[in-house]
Order: sequence, then structure tokens, then C-alpha cells
Amino acid sequence: MIYSDVIFRWGQFQAFDVLQAWLQIQLQEIAYYWLHRAQHHYPAFYYYHKTHHTVKTPRALSFSVHGVVDTWFNFVWTFAGPLLMWYYWPLGKIHAFANIGVWTWNLCAGAETHSGFWYAPLTDLTFLPIDLALGRPGFDHSPAHYFHHTVNTGAYGHWMDTIFGTDKTYMKWRKQKGCTDKSYMSEVLKFT
Repeated sequence: MIYSDVIFRWGQFQAFDVLQAWLQIQLQEIAYYWLHRAQHHYPAFYYYHKTHHTVKTPRALSFSVHGVVDTWFNFVWTFAGPLLMWYYWPLGKIHAFANIGVWTWNLCAGAETHSGFWYAPLTDLTFLPIDLALGRPGFDHSPAHYFHHTVNTGAYGHWMDTIFGTDKTYMKWRKQKGCTDKSYMSEVLKFT
């Protein structure tokens, strides 16, 4: 990516830049939720997205299993789109280092949620404030995505699923497995 001062802000990195990076991740979550939902509900989109779902048991590097068209959909819609918001935002552009941090977070979080491990600390802690505010279970992003890959429905995003009710099948599955509380350790023990 070209780091131009036309798109990015340079200079001293401040606390606001960390907040801006976190907000960028939340904007990407909103954009990705709608894209991913469309990829499962519209045959033209699913035609390109189905390659990603050839992986039935997610592993860390399976997050990158996408075709060329699906990769471009994901990049333009979930990264470039929210990034443009900062370009026109009156408080200023996103700091170049914050953007690098967001890119790094995307790669790590993608590997983490596809890892097959229950606990994905980077992803879980990033979304924890919103998860707690919505009363949804924390520390379950990796199993939610595993569930999505096995049944190919619901669990499109993290907190957006709670807002739009697309986590109902996942929550039912959790309940069937005996996970009714929100604490991390008790849920790990129930799944082992």
C-alpha cells in the first residue's frame, strides 16, 4: 500500500491514534458483516465466496483461502471503504502507523478466528467492550466462526450478529452444548 500524505496523516503518534485504529476495526466489522451476509444470501456473491467454505475445519491459515474476486470484494468493501471515511472526516485522516496496526490486526485476527482454538485473545479483547455492552458472550469469536464454517449459516460478524439477530442458530448450538453462561473457563470445560 502506498503511504501518501494525501490519504494518511504522519507525525507524532498519539493516544487518539489508538482510538482511531480501534474505530477503524469496528467500521470494518460493520462493512464486513454486510458483505459476508450478502455473500451467503445472494447466489452471485456466494459463487465467489464458496471457495472459502471448502475449509470445513478452520485452521490458522485458512482465513486466506479466497478466490481473486472474493479477495477484491473483501478488500474494497471492508478495508478501503472504511478507510475513505477518515479521508473526509473533519477531525483528520488516520495516522499511517495506526493503519499499519489495523492491517497487522486484520492478519492476526483472521488467523486467530480460523485457528480452531477456543480462545482468540487479540480478537476477543478487541471486541470485548462492545460484547459486554450488548450482553453477548465474550471470548467466543473463534468457536462462532468454526460454527459458521460447519453449518454455513449465521455468525457472520461479531457484535453485528447480536444487533441483527443472525447469531440465533449459533446461540442455540451453544445452549445445546451446555454453554449458557458468559464466563470463559466454564465454557472451555464444557466443550472439552
